[in-house]
Amino acid sequence: MKGTQRASLQEHSCQVERFKKMPGIFRLTGISIFLAIILLSNRVACQDRIFDGTRHKIGFQCGFGDQNWKLGLIDLSIDVSYTYEVYFLQLQYYYSLLSKEYWGIDFLFQPQYNIVRLKIPDDSYFKENGFESGLNCGIVVRRNLLYNRLSVYALISSGPHYISNAPVRQANGFIFSDNVSLGVNYRINDKIYLDFRPGFRHVSNAGIRRPNGGINTHTYTAGLLIIL
Repeated sequence: MKGTQRASLQEHSCQVERFKKMPGIFRLTGISIFLAIILLSNRVACQDRIFDGTRHKIGFQCGFGDQNWKLGLIDLSIDVSYTYEVYFLQLQYYYSLLSKEYWGIDFLFQPQYNIVRLKIPDDSYFKENGFESGLNCGIVVRRNLLYNRLSVYALISSGPHYISNAPVRQANGFIFSDNVSLGVNYRINDKIYLDFRPGFRHVSNAGIRRPNGGINTHTYTAGLLIIL
């Protein structure tokens, strides 16, 4: 009996010695599996946050703005004697200030160059061309829906612009552009979202030059949002 126990102990000792002599690749494999589990756990946790918790996003939008807004029986057109049409070309950079599972807050940095067509009063055919250029900065508040596939947001922004051809109610030159918008982002793949944004814009120069009647415009823009 004692011989059997002695043989069993010897066999156990041999197994321990063989384990100690195992190549380092097996230990490295074990460490790799452990690290992979940690990384995957962190990835799953991030996916529960809006835009997977990403801080940096870029985008591009183009669109149109004028004084007319009709939807069925709803008419919110602005009654003025001119038509100020704006064709937007906007770059966008977003920095995430807050990223939760269902809510997010971004800071928006938006340089832009916009093409303008101004219709002269009492002339339904002739339109003067002009441009706007400037920078808007704003705050975006988002609500995450459908497991990061869809989000809705509200945007408020303002910034300095230069306009070359304004209606007679507004002086050309330095001006401020104030914007309020509602928007929707829809995910195409892991990195790219569609971005649609109707809104309202007011431009005026804060009384720096006269006249300063302001220009009010309904805006409609669409583009892409890319996660970095």
